Amino acid sequence: AAPAWAGRWRAQSGAARWPLLAALALVAACLSAQGKSSPAAQSPAADAPSALPWPSDAQLQQLRERSLPKPPCAGACVGYARAWLSARGEQIQLRLEVHAQAEAAFPLPGQGSGWRPSRVLLNGEPAPALQRDAEGLLWAVAPEGVSQWLLSSELPEAQAQVALSLPLPLRALQTELQGWQLSGLDARGLPAGALTLSRSVAESAGGKGDTSQLQGPPLVRVERVLSLGLQWQVLTRVQRLDASRAPLSVRYALLEGETVTDGAVSVADGEVRVASLTLGAQEELLVTSSLAPRTTLTLQARPEPQQLERWLLQAGGQWHVQWPLAQGATALAPVAHHAEDGRWQPQWLPWPGEQLQLAISRPEGVAGQTLTVDALLTEVRAGPEASEVTQRLALRTSLGTEHALRLPEGAQLLRVSVNGEAQPLQAVQGLLRVPLQPGLQKLELVWRQASGMGTLWRSPSAALGVQGVNDRLSLQVPGQRIALLAGGPKLGPAFLFWGVLAVLLAVALGLQRLLPEPLSRRAWLLLCLGLAPASLWCFALLAGWFVLLERRAAWAAGLNRTAHNLLQVLLLSWTLLALGALLYTLQVGLLGYPDLMVTGNGSTARELHWYSDRLLGEPTQAWVLSMPVWLYRLLMLAWAGWLALALMGWLRWAWAAFSAHGTWRAKPAQPTTPPSAPEAQA
Repeated sequence: AAPAWAGRWRAQSGAARWPLLAALALVAACLSAQGKSSPAAQSPAADAPSALPWPSDAQLQQLRERSLPKPPCAGACVGYARAWLSARGEQIQLRLEVHAQAEAAFPLPGQGSGWRPSRVLLNGEPAPALQRDAEGLLWAVAPEGVSQWLLSSELPEAQAQVALSLPLPLRALQTELQGWQLSGLDARGLPAGALTLSRSVAESAGGKGDTSQLQGPPLVRVERVLSLGLQWQVLTRVQRLDASRAPLSVRYALLEGETVTDGAVSVADGEVRVASLTLGAQEELLVTSSLAPRTTLTLQARPEPQQLERWLLQAGGQWHVQWPLAQGATALAPVAHHAEDGRWQPQWLPWPGEQLQLAISRPEGVAGQTLTVDALLTEVRAGPEASEVTQRLALRTSLGTEHALRLPEGAQLLRVSVNGEAQPLQAVQGLLRVPLQPGLQKLELVWRQASGMGTLWRSPSAALGVQGVNDRLSLQVPGQRIALLAGGPKLGPAFLFWGVLAVLLAVALGLQRLLPEPLSRRAWLLLCLGLAPASLWCFALLAGWFVLLERRAAWAAGLNRTAHNLLQVLLLSWTLLALGALLYTLQVGLLGYPDLMVTGNGSTARELHWYSDRLLGEPTQAWVLSMPVWLYRLLMLAWAGWLALALMGWLRWAWAAFSAHGTWRAKPAQPTTPPSAPEAQA
């Protein structure tokens, strides 16, 4: 027998089976995807090939070369310049000068029997990123430029020989040996690839005698910072670099004109001496001294190899420093240049016994102005009786000075501010003196002029007495006056109305020739003068109305009924628009403000702006010709009276033109058929 669900399935209709089939298909798809993703369902043979194959070794190498390009000096970026080898008792020091065209790794001297440097310093600081390879070479990273490396080690007392290999060729070698002998040099005195240090016979036979002479002094660093500003100072830092507690004795020579102001150190024979008792348990000592300004300075490094020296120069902008001083003097090049707080700071790392000579001079000022104006903005709020003027200046000066500005005649100073801070300054006989600091200064002056804006107005401004750039002038026209014309710098407002008015007058004269009636030449000119300040569209509507009426009288006879009636509707509509234009013109003329089409440099009828790129001591001068609003409205009132009288004659002419050959043509009536006579009675 069939299961019960099969009977129910057959009983279902076709429309009811589709949701069940969709649900079963979705469940089957989920089970299939889960089976494929499970580890048990996967096998190596069933794996599909990857859509994105893993890049090959050649592609990875090409990507590595593109991401990490080699420097132009690849393979020969680093070289040994010179070395100083010191051997005293059990202490061996190798000072190495390295030149690098780019930051690169290089091998340090080593890989010899018994040579294991216990300390490696780079420019007086512990060297980073040291690594020894499988062959025993010690690798380091050389910074770009010139760097100083110091390798030191202490040998056991029983060791009689030390072999030191040089992976790179060495161009110069200096030695200081006490109790040791050096071999491995060629005929030029340069190492042939490896050096060998051997104890002398006397030292080897000495046994365990007095070893105080064989113990090397501790390693120290003397850093001298020369600060050349308004006052010259020298800051000296003496710092112990190793953990040795051997007696400390440091000496360095004073500069000519240097005076030590620190009583913690002793000065004798032009040298400062620092002993272990002075340094105490501290790791460094700071010594401050003053220096008298001089034209030459000579710095001399001590000959002791265990004393590292570093010289830094901080020269202000008022001093010019050069080296070497003269032909043949030692030209010790700085190893680094960097800027701190906007000041250039070269740095030298001298070798024992090297000398540096500096030539110092004060650059003479170039003839020219020390004060200039970066920007000037003059804002004038003109009134009918008085005006308020605000001047904002961006002044740049190279010297601290007091600058004088002359206010215009009759000006009453209201306030003065420098860099946003109000200053208690007063003008004496129109002369205002403002103190200025070196750099950029922002000055704001506000004063009142007793005179307002009249018929011919000229811009008031303070006489700056200095040249500059970016001169701007802004004028706010009072609401009681109408600006008619303006002049000043070329980049300023333009009144386009007068050019347009000239064109309209020419058009009006041409229309008078075409339409001799009903307007005379004077009537066309008066109509143009009254309508143009309000709107050009008003003049266009009224002129078109006259032209259409004149042509209507000529067209009326030849038009059919439909065209005639449409023309009449058009004339009625146009007449209403023309009357509206006249009413708008009267409203603007009697109550509003005329449109003189002012444009240019962001100017409007109420705000006028001028700009000049050069300021030659005197700010921008501008003038404005204006008239009072009441005078314009009075003229428009007279024009309105003339218009009312002229309009009566125009309307009579318009009615005659409108009604020629009939005002409206009605549809002709259909002819009617007379009724037939009744038939006679039979």
